[in-house]
Amino acid sequence: MTPEEKVQQYLEDGILPEESDELRHLLEDDDLYEAYLQYERIDAELKALPRPKLSDDFTARVMASLPDAKVRVEVAPVTRLEDKVRPKRKQHSQWMTWFRKHPGLIAAALFFSLMSSATLGLWNESTETMTYTKVPGIIVTSKEVVIPKGVTVDRDITVQGGDLRIEGTVNGNATAVHGRAYLASAGEVTGELEQIDRMFEWIWYSFKQIF
Repeated sequence: MTPEEKVQQYLEDGILPEESDELRHLLEDDDLYEAYLQYERIDAELKALPRPKLSDDFTARVMASLPDAKVRVEVAPVTRLEDKVRPKRKQHSQWMTWFRKHPGLIAAALFFSLMSSATLGLWNESTETMTYTKVPGIIVTSKEVVIPKGVTVDRDITVQGGDLRIEGTVNGNATAVHGRAYLASAGEVTGELEQIDRMFEWIWYSFKQIF
């Protein structure tokens, strides 16, 4: 087992008192310490994910998509009592062990895959016509939405299929989908300024909006 795999195992299975010195010694390596911090951040983000709100027929749809299991019955050969040996303990793969430890994440992944087909249609539509968050004071052209200097928008603003130019203030998040987001020197965004031009980024953005 490599040192990095040991650090990951400590994070997944917990640390025994007698193992704390070994972990402290491993973390003296800068690369391992950075990997340890990254694992902790990922673990914290996974625990912070809200429980997905699944539809009433979610379980039925997932079960319907699984192939029918075919049971095969085999007759064990007859062995003498003295020939029998103690069966070996079944070894589960690391993936199966990880799945058992994170059932909530698996449910979220299934929900995410079902939602992706719907967001794909919205992604294609966003390239055809420009849509935007309607707020007072903004200037709209055929392919650009401008927040002029001196105008303050007290909410999130999103432009799809066009550019977003911020010369004033946005007290929230500003997002441009299938377009560019420009922040002038006098402009200000108190939240996140995002420019989404890839399919995965759009799916993740749509997923965050649900929760």
